[in-house]
Amino acid sequence: MHKILFRFGVDFSGKVYARRFNGTDYKEKDLANASPIPGNAPVIAPGKNFSPVKPLRFGILAASLSVLSVSVGCRSRDTVTVNTLDPALMATAKGEVVYCPLPLLASVIEQMDQPLIDAFNAQNNGVHITVKPFSYTGDMDDAYDKSLDAKDCSCDIITPFYAIYKLSGKEQILDFSPYVATRNGEFFSSIINSVSLNKKVLAIPIRADAMMFYYRPAIFENTGQFSTWQNLYTNAASHSNFVYNAGGVGLTANVISLLYQAGGELISADGKTSKFQSPQAHAVLNFLVSGVQSQVIPSQALTFTNNVGASRFFAKTPSIGGLTDWSASKFRIDTEVPSTQNSYKIVPLPAWAGREGQDPTGLIGSNFLSINAYSKNPNAALKVIDYLSSAAAARHRALSAGTGPAIKSVYDDPAVRTKIPYLDILYNSLLHGRARPNTSAYTEIDTVISTYAAQALAGTLTVDQAVDQIDKGITKAIQKYNH
Repeated sequence: MHKILFRFGVDFSGKVYARRFNGTDYKEKDLANASPIPGNAPVIAPGKNFSPVKPLRFGILAASLSVLSVSVGCRSRDTVTVNTLDPALMATAKGEVVYCPLPLLASVIEQMDQPLIDAFNAQNNGVHITVKPFSYTGDMDDAYDKSLDAKDCSCDIITPFYAIYKLSGKEQILDFSPYVATRNGEFFSSIINSVSLNKKVLAIPIRADAMMFYYRPAIFENTGQFSTWQNLYTNAASHSNFVYNAGGVGLTANVISLLYQAGGELISADGKTSKFQSPQAHAVLNFLVSGVQSQVIPSQALTFTNNVGASRFFAKTPSIGGLTDWSASKFRIDTEVPSTQNSYKIVPLPAWAGREGQDPTGLIGSNFLSINAYSKNPNAALKVIDYLSSAAAARHRALSAGTGPAIKSVYDDPAVRTKIPYLDILYNSLLHGRARPNTSAYTEIDTVISTYAAQALAGTLTVDQAVDQIDKGITKAIQKYNH
């Protein structure tokens, strides 16, 4: 019996590019033509095997040192005006810039961005980048909270994911709005909107991603079998199983994406009201729960909490018919089992029944960089981000690891189009896709949805009870930040 693996709404796309899986080293290819690296700069040679991340290269968690101490000389901010970056000042900026990514991104940087960082430092232009992964305990979304609450300036560039909304509410990250205006529409507006709040641009994207459907033609005879989610359920039942990520932030993303596709909303446009209590929310949770109850979705789906397990399962099980995942997971799938590379195709997400023919509205994602509002050298930090977010840098990442460019013009590059055959699908998805809601309460909303939706899937709450609890939880979280 054939099985279908459905993994939809994953963790942040930064988790996709781990350096090693099951002892398998990735190989970087085509770097000679892939990046803005000058000929005399240190680079990774084409075809060089990646070795495990050197524990002390970036000082990754060395001796579990934290960056929570407040540094002497942190700049003070008295008004919102000085909390906005002036792009005119970055050209003459000088000094050290400390880049503090969360540890889960350390291997991403080592693999894709280290050649860029080395090349930047080799320019000797007066600004030097030091990478210092951020050590923390507890929830990832709260990683920078204690540090920035203490006005710590030891990190200039940070990677706060969707905690940017909370940090912005406390004026702890800088506004890129004037800088983005100078980029003349280079970025996808959907991505810029996803990192904006209260007319401030809170981060600059360096990689872009969207959700897509992977399928094996040998199992699916025609795309009509998964033209809608409901058709997919029907065909999954006839083929045996339909598996998806049903826990943690993955479940939250599943619910939000299906809610958007069904025509529903999570919160109001002004961010002050929950919109979850709706016919669409009931339909989405009923849809997910019915799959578990009918065993179209097996119980093992409840154990997947991010995209790693699902995409790995798809790669290693040729009888699995399909997978819904972020586009960048292709890199992992092909690396896990190289023989699977030609056994599947990628198409846009199925539609919600009754809404066929509309533009794709699946979730989009990105990795992005923000600047600590207490940075001692924000203008130099902007100079670094300007380089790391350039079209040349996006091209390098696309060619070295198949990651989606955040710059629209790179989608016309012939070499990139050859490297990423589904590029048109990704481009269209980024043009029309939706992001998680922009609200300072997002981390609390994430927890509320994953908690009560999981209880509905497990049968400990009815769908009506789960929808009610999620709606009340969203309302409480929003009120916390709109008092």
